[in-house]
Amino acid sequence: MVVKTMGYQMKKLFAVVGMLLCVALCACSYLGLTAEPELDSDVILVEEAERMAQPVDPDSPGSLLSFRYRFGENEAMYDEYEITTQDDEVYFSANLADGTEAQGNVAGSVLEDIVALMNYNDIFEWNGFHGERETGGGYFEITAQFHNGKFDASGYEEKPENYRQGHAALKYYMEKTLAEVREQALEEDGAAA
Repeated sequence: MVVKTMGYQMKKLFAVVGMLLCVALCACSYLGLTAEPELDSDVILVEEAERMAQPVDPDSPGSLLSFRYRFGENEAMYDEYEITTQDDEVYFSANLADGTEAQGNVAGSVLEDIVALMNYNDIFEWNGFHGERETGGGYFEITAQFHNGKFDASGYEEKPENYRQGHAALKYYMEKTLAEVREQALEEDGAAA
């Protein structure tokens, strides 16, 4: 009888120890305390860089990280708008042919708006377009970095088929954003005075 009681007690002890081990393993896993396999960070960075260097897929571009649009009479006289991201901030800058310069932070929705404009106006179709240089007149260049690839297009007299519509939409949006940045700067200057 003593042997049966001792066996029963041992089974009970093993069951409790087993349950405690399961709880401990689950807690460690939940808290992230388990040993993760070590990954070579250089390999990950190279893979990410290779993915980002690929031409962007308009159906799944991922988030927009940077955008630059130049256009004008030629490569020396142009308007340039640039939007970059850093530390969860979205930064806008403009350098125009007439000497106007402005920069400032803008809402993150600006990035989403640009992607929407690119989709709506079929600007993604321009990716990889590089028009020939001829005797003068008109220049444009767009570069954009998305999480899932890059966008690059440029042209001189030769431009993509729907360039006028896409250019008008981008130019309008950039001028509107420039006006908002300038207004924000005036408000900040007024508040500081």
